[in-house]
Amino acid sequence: YTHLQQAQAIPFAQHLLAYAWMLLRDADRFVEARGRIDVSPLGAGASAGSALPLRPDLVAESLGFHGSFENSLDAVSSRDFASEYAFVAVQTMVHLSRLSEELVLWATEEYGWAEYDDSYTTGSSALPHKKNPDIAELARGKAATVIGDLTGLLSLQKGLPLSYNRDLQEDKRAVFHADDVLTTALAALTGMIETARFDPPPPSSWVVALDLAEALVARGVPFRDAHHAVGGLVAALKAEGRDFTDVTAGELEGTHPQLVPEDLDLLDPKGSVEARRSPRGGSFQSVADQIEELRSLL
Repeated sequence: YTHLQQAQAIPFAQHLLAYAWMLLRDADRFVEARGRIDVSPLGAGASAGSALPLRPDLVAESLGFHGSFENSLDAVSSRDFASEYAFVAVQTMVHLSRLSEELVLWATEEYGWAEYDDSYTTGSSALPHKKNPDIAELARGKAATVIGDLTGLLSLQKGLPLSYNRDLQEDKRAVFHADDVLTTALAALTGMIETARFDPPPPSSWVVALDLAEALVARGVPFRDAHHAVGGLVAALKAEGRDFTDVTAGELEGTHPQLVPEDLDLLDPKGSVEARRSPRGGSFQSVADQIEELRSLL
């Protein structure tokens, strides 16, 4: 889909894999962020350190921190570690929110792609026939609250002079809330997806339009001309209430001199999927390769 309109034929697994790669990047962000924020502030004192013979590096190592602070004033006054964690949590929730939106759409009668286990849905207080995907809706809504957490945390810091100010006591609420929301959403959506039944319908015949255009490009036709020719065929068929399933060889040849009767084979959506053999594209083999690669990374 592009613009919520059918665009090209792909395996349903390719769609789900897109979210898997998003979430893998989020996991990488958490790992990278930990390397920067896993720093002990112990020994910085109120702002200028201490006159006592402290050993901050030894304390940091003993407590399992990656390292100790570089500057006592910075250690006391900076909360970028909180902001960075909150950002990664927010980015992850944004990805989960996008997934949740599609989980909601797929369960509608208009889509009819998915059915979710009763333990992850609710009935309606008024409408006996309803089965509402509340878990996905709540995850989508909670994403807005953690975006607010990050915005508030950044706004909290923007005008503070060095070093400590009482304003900073508000940092914990934002971080703890973002962590609670993310942890809950990950667990709930995992269960919802693991128990779901997905059955996307066959695509419309129009999803192979690009295949015709690319066939022309492969024969030396500029893409602009190929796009115009195939677009004209689509418009003519729609005007007659027809689609690609009943196009004749003569109509193909009349669309452009470079199209031949054998190009009728390009109008098969399954063949279109298999033709997308570019690396990490939508062919069945590419999808299988991606799954194998993901498993090796997890």
